[in-house]
Amino acid sequence: MSSEEHVDRLERALDFLRSDRRTSQYLLAQQEDDEYEFGIAPLSAPILDKAEMILEQTLETMISGVTEGPKDVTEFSIANTNRNITPVQYLPVDDLPDGARLDYLLTDPNLGEKTYEDWPNPGLQIIRVKEPSGTPLLGLQEFTNHQVVGSSKPILFSRGDQQYDVVEDSLLTIPSKVNAVCFDGFVYIYTPKAFERMYDVRGQYEQHTDDVIDGLAGQDIEIADLSVVDTFKNDIRCLRRIHEIKRHNIHETLEPSAVIEVVDEYDVPVIAEQRNGSLVLDIEDGSKRWKLLDLLSDSYLRSDMTENQYNAPNKQMLD
Repeated sequence: MSSEEHVDRLERALDFLRSDRRTSQYLLAQQEDDEYEFGIAPLSAPILDKAEMILEQTLETMISGVTEGPKDVTEFSIANTNRNITPVQYLPVDDLPDGARLDYLLTDPNLGEKTYEDWPNPGLQIIRVKEPSGTPLLGLQEFTNHQVVGSSKPILFSRGDQQYDVVEDSLLTIPSKVNAVCFDGFVYIYTPKAFERMYDVRGQYEQHTDDVIDGLAGQDIEIADLSVVDTFKNDIRCLRRIHEIKRHNIHETLEPSAVIEVVDEYDVPVIAEQRNGSLVLDIEDGSKRWKLLDLLSDSYLRSDMTENQYNAPNKQMLD
Protein backbone atom coordinates (compact mmCIF):
# COMPACT_ATOMS: atom_id res chain seq x y z
CA MET A 1 0.00 0.00 0.00
CA SER A 2 1.41 3.40 -1.01
CA SER A 3 1.95 6.45 1.18
CA GLU A 4 -0.77 8.22 -0.81
CA GLU A 5 -3.30 5.55 0.16
CA HIS A 6 -2.39 5.87 3.85
CA VAL A 7 -2.61 9.66 3.69
CA ASP A 8 -5.99 9.31 2.02
CA ARG A 9 -7.18 7.15 4.92
CA LEU A 10 -5.96 9.72 7.45
CA GLU A 11 -7.71 12.50 5.51
CA ARG A 12 -10.94 10.47 5.50
CA ALA A 13 -10.56 10.03 9.27
CA LEU A 14 -10.23 13.81 9.61
CA ASP A 15 -13.35 14.37 7.50
CA PHE A 16 -15.17 11.77 9.62
CA LEU A 17 -14.20 13.64 12.79
CA ARG A 18 -15.49 16.92 11.35
CA SER A 19 -18.82 15.51 10.15
CA ASP A 20 -22.10 16.61 11.74
CA ARG A 21 -23.58 13.16 12.27
CA ARG A 22 -20.94 11.78 14.61
CA THR A 23 -20.91 11.65 18.40
CA SER A 24 -17.97 11.10 20.71
CA GLN A 25 -17.16 9.35 23.98
CA TYR A 26 -14.10 9.19 26.19
CA LEU A 27 -13.38 5.62 27.22
CA LEU A 28 -11.27 3.99 29.91
CA ALA A 29 -9.80 0.48 29.64
CA GLN A 30 -8.82 -1.77 32.53
CA GLN A 31 -7.04 -5.11 32.24
CA GLU A 32 -8.42 -8.08 34.14
CA ASP A 33 -6.12 -11.08 33.71
CA ASP A 34 -5.77 -11.35 29.92
CA GLU A 35 -9.04 -9.58 29.12
CA TYR A 36 -9.81 -5.88 28.85
CA GLU A 37 -12.95 -4.21 30.08
CA PHE A 38 -14.06 -0.83 28.72
CA GLY A 39 -16.22 1.91 30.16
CA ILE A 40 -17.37 5.43 29.31
CA ALA A 41 -15.83 8.19 31.43
CA PRO A 42 -18.52 10.75 32.39
CA LEU A 43 -16.80 13.83 30.92
CA SER A 44 -18.67 17.05 30.32
CA ALA A 45 -19.25 18.41 26.81
CA PRO A 46 -16.47 21.05 27.05
CA ILE A 47 -13.92 18.38 27.99
CA LEU A 48 -15.10 16.11 25.17
CA ASP A 49 -14.82 19.03 22.77
CA LYS A 50 -11.22 19.53 23.89
CA ALA A 51 -10.49 15.81 23.43
CA GLU A 52 -11.84 16.02 19.88
CA MET A 53 -9.61 19.03 19.20
CA ILE A 54 -6.58 17.07 20.42
CA LEU A 55 -7.48 14.19 18.09
CA GLU A 56 -8.01 16.61 15.22
CA GLN A 57 -4.63 18.28 15.80
CA THR A 58 -2.89 14.89 15.83
CA LEU A 59 -4.48 13.89 12.53
CA GLU A 60 -3.57 17.23 10.96
CA THR A 61 0.04 16.91 12.17
CA MET A 62 0.43 13.38 10.78
CA ILE A 63 -1.02 14.37 7.41
CA SER A 64 1.00 17.56 7.04
CA GLY A 65 4.16 15.78 8.20
CA VAL A 66 3.90 13.59 5.10
CA THR A 67 2.33 15.96 2.53
CA GLU A 68 4.26 19.11 3.49
CA GLY A 69 7.21 17.86 5.52
CA PRO A 70 10.01 15.33 5.52
CA LYS A 71 8.15 12.33 6.92
CA ASP A 72 7.28 9.13 5.12
CA VAL A 73 4.73 6.42 5.93
CA THR A 74 6.11 3.03 6.89
CA GLU A 75 5.08 -0.14 8.69
CA PHE A 76 5.60 0.00 12.46
CA SER A 77 9.01 -1.16 13.60
CA ILE A 78 11.00 -0.39 16.72
CA ALA A 79 13.95 0.25 14.38
CA ASN A 80 12.23 3.53 13.49
CA THR A 81 12.33 4.75 17.09
CA ASN A 82 15.90 5.99 16.85
CA ARG A 83 15.66 7.56 13.39
CA ASN A 84 16.39 11.29 13.18
CA ILE A 85 12.92 11.87 11.72
CA THR A 86 10.32 9.46 13.07
CA PRO A 87 7.98 8.43 10.25
CA VAL A 88 4.22 8.05 10.46
CA GLN A 89 3.92 4.34 11.18
CA TYR A 90 1.02 1.98 10.55
CA LEU A 91 -0.16 -1.46 11.57
CA PRO A 92 -3.20 -3.42 10.40
CA VAL A 93 -5.55 -3.82 13.37
CA ASP A 94 -5.17 -7.60 13.13
CA ASP A 95 -1.40 -7.26 13.63
CA LEU A 96 -1.61 -5.37 16.91
CA PRO A 97 0.19 -7.05 19.83
CA ASP A 98 -3.22 -7.55 21.41
CA GLY A 99 -5.86 -6.86 18.78
CA ALA A 100 -8.66 -7.79 21.19
CA ARG A 101 -8.22 -4.43 22.87
CA LEU A 102 -9.76 -2.77 19.84
CA ASP A 103 -11.96 -5.49 18.35
CA TYR A 104 -14.66 -4.97 20.97
CA LEU A 105 -14.63 -1.19 20.52
CA LEU A 106 -14.98 -1.54 16.77
CA THR A 107 -18.01 -3.83 16.98
CA ASP A 108 -20.00 -2.96 20.15
CA PRO A 109 -21.10 0.66 20.66
CA ASN A 110 -22.82 0.03 24.01
CA LEU A 111 -20.69 0.43 27.13
CA GLY A 112 -21.38 1.18 30.77
CA GLU A 113 -19.98 4.09 32.76
CA LYS A 114 -16.61 3.89 34.53
CA THR A 115 -14.86 6.62 36.48
CA TYR A 116 -11.26 7.24 37.51
CA GLU A 117 -12.39 6.34 41.03
CA ASP A 118 -13.42 2.93 39.70
CA TRP A 119 -10.17 2.57 37.73
CA PRO A 120 -7.48 4.89 39.16
CA ASN A 121 -4.85 3.59 36.72
CA PRO A 122 -6.59 2.69 33.46
CA GLY A 123 -4.49 0.72 31.02
CA LEU A 124 -5.64 2.85 28.11
CA GLN A 125 -7.75 5.92 27.33
CA ILE A 126 -9.63 6.23 24.07
CA ILE A 127 -11.47 9.00 22.26
CA ARG A 128 -14.14 7.14 20.29
CA VAL A 129 -15.93 9.04 17.54
CA LYS A 130 -18.79 7.19 15.91
CA GLU A 131 -21.83 7.52 13.66
CA PRO A 132 -25.14 5.59 13.93
CA SER A 133 -23.56 2.95 11.69
CA GLY A 134 -20.09 2.27 10.39
CA THR A 135 -16.61 1.79 11.81
CA PRO A 136 -15.68 4.34 14.51
CA LEU A 137 -12.56 6.48 14.71
CA LEU A 138 -10.41 5.85 17.78
CA GLY A 139 -7.77 8.09 19.31
CA LEU A 140 -5.59 6.09 21.73
CA GLN A 141 -3.95 7.79 24.69
CA GLU A 142 -1.55 6.43 27.27
CA PHE A 143 -2.48 7.02 30.92
CA THR A 144 0.36 8.42 33.04
CA ASN A 145 0.64 9.64 36.61
CA HIS A 146 1.26 13.13 35.25
CA GLN A 147 -2.48 13.31 34.61
CA VAL A 148 -3.13 13.32 38.36
CA VAL A 149 -2.37 16.66 40.00
CA GLY A 150 -2.27 16.05 43.76
CA SER A 151 -3.62 18.55 46.28
CA SER A 152 -0.45 18.08 48.34
CA LYS A 153 1.39 20.58 46.14
CA PRO A 154 2.12 23.62 48.33
CA ILE A 155 0.73 26.30 45.99
CA LEU A 156 -2.21 24.50 44.36
CA PHE A 157 -5.15 26.91 44.66
CA SER A 158 -8.06 28.30 42.66
CA ARG A 159 -10.19 31.44 42.60
CA GLY A 160 -13.09 31.41 45.05
CA ASP A 161 -15.93 33.90 45.41
CA GLN A 162 -13.84 36.46 47.28
CA GLN A 163 -10.35 34.98 47.53
CA TYR A 164 -8.05 32.20 46.30
CA ASP A 165 -8.65 28.94 48.17
CA VAL A 166 -6.51 25.83 48.50
CA VAL A 167 -7.74 22.97 46.32
CA GLU A 168 -8.76 20.15 48.63
CA ASP A 169 -9.15 17.36 46.05
CA SER A 170 -6.80 15.92 43.47
CA LEU A 171 -7.30 17.15 39.93
CA LEU A 172 -7.29 15.14 36.71
CA THR A 173 -6.15 16.09 33.24
CA ILE A 174 -6.24 14.39 29.86
CA PRO A 175 -3.11 14.15 27.66
CA SER A 176 -2.46 16.99 25.24
CA LYS A 177 -1.83 14.62 22.33
CA VAL A 178 -3.04 11.33 20.91
CA ASN A 179 -0.47 8.52 20.75
CA ALA A 180 -2.13 6.52 17.98
CA VAL A 181 -5.20 6.66 15.72
CA CYS A 182 -7.30 3.71 14.56
CA PHE A 183 -9.54 3.99 11.50
CA ASP A 184 -10.75 1.71 8.72
CA GLY A 185 -8.69 -1.32 9.69
CA PHE A 186 -5.37 0.41 10.41
CA VAL A 187 -3.63 1.92 13.43
CA TYR A 188 -1.41 4.96 12.76
CA ILE A 189 1.23 5.52 15.42
CA TYR A 190 2.18 9.07 16.35
CA THR A 191 4.39 8.48 19.41
CA PRO A 192 6.04 5.03 19.11
CA LYS A 193 7.62 4.90 22.58
CA ALA A 194 4.26 5.52 24.24
CA PHE A 195 2.73 2.91 21.92
CA GLU A 196 5.32 0.40 23.14
CA ARG A 197 4.32 1.07 26.74
CA MET A 198 0.58 0.98 26.04
CA TYR A 199 0.78 -2.47 24.50
CA ASP A 200 3.43 -3.90 26.82
CA VAL A 201 5.81 -4.33 23.93
CA ARG A 202 8.61 -4.48 26.48
CA GLY A 203 7.36 -7.82 27.79
CA GLN A 204 7.37 -9.16 24.24
CA TYR A 205 10.88 -7.81 23.66
CA GLU A 206 12.09 -9.61 26.78
CA GLN A 207 10.74 -12.86 25.39
CA HIS A 208 12.45 -12.06 22.09
CA THR A 209 15.73 -11.74 24.01
CA ASP A 210 15.38 -15.29 25.29
CA ASP A 211 14.49 -16.45 21.78
CA VAL A 212 17.59 -14.78 20.33
CA ILE A 213 19.90 -16.31 22.95
CA ASP A 214 18.39 -19.75 22.29
CA GLY A 215 18.72 -19.27 18.54
CA LEU A 216 22.37 -18.29 18.84
CA ALA A 217 23.01 -21.38 20.95
CA GLY A 218 21.52 -23.43 18.12
CA GLN A 219 24.18 -21.88 15.89
CA ASP A 220 26.90 -22.80 18.43
CA ILE A 221 27.28 -19.18 19.55
CA GLU A 222 27.09 -18.46 23.28
CA ILE A 223 27.36 -15.45 25.57
CA ALA A 224 30.03 -16.07 28.21
CA ASP A 225 28.36 -14.13 31.00
CA LEU A 226 24.58 -14.43 30.97
CA SER A 227 24.31 -11.51 33.41
CA VAL A 228 24.92 -9.37 30.31
CA VAL A 229 21.58 -10.64 29.02
CA ASP A 230 19.95 -9.28 32.18
CA THR A 231 21.43 -5.85 31.42
CA PHE A 232 19.84 -6.09 27.97
CA LYS A 233 16.45 -6.72 29.55
CA ASN A 234 16.87 -3.74 31.86
CA ASP A 235 17.40 -1.32 28.97
CA ILE A 236 14.55 -0.75 26.51
CA ARG A 237 17.06 0.50 23.93
CA CYS A 238 18.88 -2.84 24.04
CA LEU A 239 15.56 -4.66 23.79
CA ARG A 240 14.65 -2.72 20.66
CA ARG A 241 17.91 -3.77 19.04
CA ILE A 242 17.37 -7.41 20.01
CA HIS A 243 13.88 -7.27 18.53
CA GLU A 244 15.47 -6.29 15.22
CA ILE A 245 17.82 -9.28 15.46
CA LYS A 246 14.81 -11.55 15.86
CA ARG A 247 12.75 -9.79 13.20
CA HIS A 248 15.45 -10.39 10.59
CA ASN A 249 16.21 -13.91 11.90
CA ILE A 250 19.88 -13.04 12.26
CA HIS A 251 20.16 -15.27 15.34
CA GLU A 252 19.11 -18.30 13.28
CA THR A 253 21.52 -17.76 10.38
CA LEU A 254 24.64 -16.29 12.00
CA GLU A 255 27.73 -18.43 11.39
CA PRO A 256 30.52 -18.55 14.03
CA SER A 257 33.18 -18.14 11.34
CA ALA A 258 31.49 -14.97 10.05
CA VAL A 259 31.38 -13.53 13.58
CA ILE A 260 35.12 -14.14 14.04
CA GLU A 261 35.84 -12.54 10.67
CA VAL A 262 33.91 -9.36 11.55
CA VAL A 263 35.54 -9.11 15.00
CA ASP A 264 38.98 -9.26 13.41
CA GLU A 265 38.30 -7.06 10.40
CA TYR A 266 36.52 -4.25 12.27
CA ASP A 267 38.54 -4.55 15.48
CA VAL A 268 35.34 -5.04 17.50
CA PRO A 269 36.02 -4.92 21.28
CA VAL A 270 34.39 -8.32 21.81
CA ILE A 271 36.34 -11.41 22.84
CA ALA A 272 35.48 -14.33 20.52
CA GLU A 273 36.94 -17.71 21.50
CA GLN A 274 36.25 -21.29 20.50
CA ARG A 275 35.43 -23.44 23.54
CA ASN A 276 34.11 -27.00 23.51
CA GLY A 277 32.79 -26.72 19.97
CA SER A 278 31.06 -23.37 20.45
CA LEU A 279 32.03 -19.77 19.78
CA VAL A 280 31.89 -17.96 23.13
CA LEU A 281 31.48 -14.17 23.08
CA ASP A 282 32.61 -12.06 26.03
CA ILE A 283 33.15 -8.39 26.85
CA GLU A 284 35.54 -6.77 29.29
CA ASP A 285 32.86 -4.67 31.01
CA GLY A 286 29.20 -3.72 30.74
CA SER A 287 29.92 -0.58 28.73
CA LYS A 288 30.87 -2.79 25.78
CA ARG A 289 27.44 -4.41 25.62
CA TRP A 290 26.46 -2.09 22.77
CA LYS A 291 29.44 -3.33 20.72
CA LEU A 292 28.24 -6.88 21.34
CA LEU A 293 24.76 -5.93 20.15
CA ASP A 294 26.24 -4.20 17.11
CA LEU A 295 28.05 -7.43 16.30
CA LEU A 296 25.00 -9.67 16.75
CA SER A 297 22.71 -7.32 14.81
CA ASP A 298 24.97 -7.31 11.74
CA SER A 299 25.74 -3.59 12.08
CA TYR A 300 29.35 -3.64 10.85
CA LEU A 301 29.33 -2.89 7.14
CA ARG A 302 31.66 -2.04 4.27
CA SER A 303 30.68 0.31 1.46
CA ASP A 304 30.97 -1.24 -2.00
CA MET A 305 31.44 2.23 -3.44
CA THR A 306 34.15 3.68 -1.18
CA GLU A 307 35.42 0.59 0.67
CA ASN A 308 34.88 2.54 3.91
CA GLN A 309 33.89 0.59 7.00
CA TYR A 310 30.83 1.65 9.03
CA ASN A 311 29.01 0.79 12.21
CA ALA A 312 25.40 1.32 11.11
CA PRO A 313 23.01 0.08 13.82
CA ASN A 314 20.11 2.16 12.46
CA LYS A 315 20.37 0.75 8.96
CA GLN A 316 17.23 0.48 6.88
CA MET A 317 16.66 -2.71 4.93
CA LEU A 318 16.30 -2.31 1.16
CA ASP A 319 13.59 -4.12 -0.76
